[in-house]
Amino acid sequence: MDIKDLYIMELPHRIVLGRGVIDRIEEEVERLGFRRPVYIVGRYTARYSPGESVIVESSMKEHLDTIDLPDSDVIVGIGGGKNLDAAKYLSLKTGKPYILVPTLPSSDGIASPSISLYTEDGRLSLIHSPPILILIDFDVVARSPRDYILSGYGDVVSKYSSVYDWWLGHRRTGEYFGHLTSRLMVFAFNHVVKDRRRLLTPHGVHVLLESLILSGGGIGIQRSSRPASGSEHLISHAIDIIRIRNGERPGLHGLQVGVSTVFTAYLQRRRWGYVRRVLSEAGHPTTLEEIHVDPDLFADAVLLAPSLRNRYTILNEVELTRKKVLTILEEVEMV
Repeated sequence: MDIKDLYIMELPHRIVLGRGVIDRIEEEVERLGFRRPVYIVGRYTARYSPGESVIVESSMKEHLDTIDLPDSDVIVGIGGGKNLDAAKYLSLKTGKPYILVPTLPSSDGIASPSISLYTEDGRLSLIHSPPILILIDFDVVARSPRDYILSGYGDVVSKYSSVYDWWLGHRRTGEYFGHLTSRLMVFAFNHVVKDRRRLLTPHGVHVLLESLILSGGGIGIQRSSRPASGSEHLISHAIDIIRIRNGERPGLHGLQVGVSTVFTAYLQRRRWGYVRRVLSEAGHPTTLEEIHVDPDLFADAVLLAPSLRNRYTILNEVELTRKKVLTILEEVEMV
């Protein structure tokens, strides 16, 4: 087992999950001793803000850099991934502590210190300290549109690929591999997959939230998105970058990484058919058409993906051409 000279684990100080939690925001903020919160919201989540708010229009870094926060002692993000990433980034930029109030279960970003922003050139990934508080109103999250629940599921299923890539990077480059964190990610995967046929029920959403919290916590333990983000995430990021360059809107992150995991599991010579089945049995897309990604776009993304960051994955092991990618897509029934 690898032993680091210095190993710092960071986790959220407090997590509150239950019914009616959305009405306890002020109480929980005051409980921590804060008196001047500023709420980062979107147009649809502004109604949940109990105080002074800033509405964010996008998760573009250039947009967030123009925001001038009012006098405040804590930043509270309310909403989906865009609002939560904005709150994390503004906290990182100002040095103020932050609280997350997720209203959608679309990714493990609801509980992780990782920040994913768009820039004019593509995507920017950053790591911050974990939130001091996470408040999750089960009734609000359970009413999420179906695709957002499936997106969260796809994000957890992608750990099947990302943990393997992390281990592969350890074997090939000597990078640190955390056995505790990897087992936590595998547990999060198994926890949600065993109830996959009930994913879209209240029970299934509750199990999904637990898995997303575990995965986000694993990122905090490692102080890196490495355990949770491998080749499947790089492909999804590349799809987003190409779409942004073409003036198009990115798709749902979790749906893209979920479907991409079928492809990367094939490259890893692992059970891609099993991955496809656990996605399908939960109602999650398994083809590119279902997530509105053209096969040629996917092939371009696969070829671009390894250059996006210094992270060793299966994409560094396999020689791929556009023709080879398109052939594999047919073999794994993604087209």
